[in-house]
Amino acid sequence: MQDPALVIQGTRDETVDPRYSQEFAKGRPNVTLHLLDSDHQLLDSLDGIWELIQSFLSAHAVLT
Repeated sequence: MQDPALVIQGTRDETVDPRYSQEFAKGRPNVTLHLLDSDHQLLDSLDGIWELIQSFLSAHAVLT
């Protein structure tokens, strides 16, 4: 079994096409993908990103 992976990307990312992340995550049950309404830097989503990270780490018993 592969280690869990978390991918967070903006749907308005003009540097890395979000379709690449979708394709990467597809068929990989260990990958959790979150597409946010943001750009490449994700600066307007930092609070939400922190919540996603905390939830992901808790779900995988990294945070207790």
